[in-house]
Amino acid sequence: MYKYDGITSDALFLLAQNRFENDKAFYEEHKPAIKKGVITPVKQIIEALLDDMFSYDSRMVLIPWKMISRIRRDTRYTKDKSLYRENVWVMFMRDKKANPYIPCFWLEIFPDRYTCGVGTFYTNASYLSLYRERILAEPDRFRKAVKSCESVGASIRLDCYKKLKEGDCPEDLIQFYNAKQMFFACNYFDITELENSDFIEKIRKNYKAFYPLYSFLIEVTEKYVALNGGE
Repeated sequence: MYKYDGITSDALFLLAQNRFENDKAFYEEHKPAIKKGVITPVKQIIEALLDDMFSYDSRMVLIPWKMISRIRRDTRYTKDKSLYRENVWVMFMRDKKANPYIPCFWLEIFPDRYTCGVGTFYTNASYLSLYRERILAEPDRFRKAVKSCESVGASIRLDCYKKLKEGDCPEDLIQFYNAKQMFFACNYFDITELENSDFIEKIRKNYKAFYPLYSFLIEVTEKYVALNGGE
């Protein structure tokens, strides 16, 4: 059993209001309420899923403060100078500082929706070459991983090369084969679901369905590391 206090619509409204106010004094005044209403329940979600995620990958970094996004934004390298976020996310992944080309599971919560998914966000030419090799070597395994994601209602998001990459790829896998970036995500718009633990069980079920794709991608990463160093 695990404890889950729930995330209410009022807590998410406060997060959005904090971004709107964009004021340090407002944030400091409401910081305890934001922590209690949003950050603490997110930590409880992590705790509830720890055993599952460790079974999927024992090398994941499962320390909450390293997994949860900060409310205060780093504005040094962006044109958007807003001080605060209205969303919060959790990344279940290995140490990205050791190697950025790693897949992850994620959960992201907004004032009007929440999403969860699996994919790889950072790639380079060498990584993608290995990814394509793996698709050609194990097309049926990749198909099953895709179908598993789709079985829980996840939809694909792709950023593809304009020119088709060389290789004898099965026609039904060409869009995946030609991807520069690829992830599956489920989007939910009833934020009242965040108030009770049934929501966590839905995420748990989704991650189980996402695992075959994660496993496929992490093996690409491990081959990349073996060939190029890192981790």
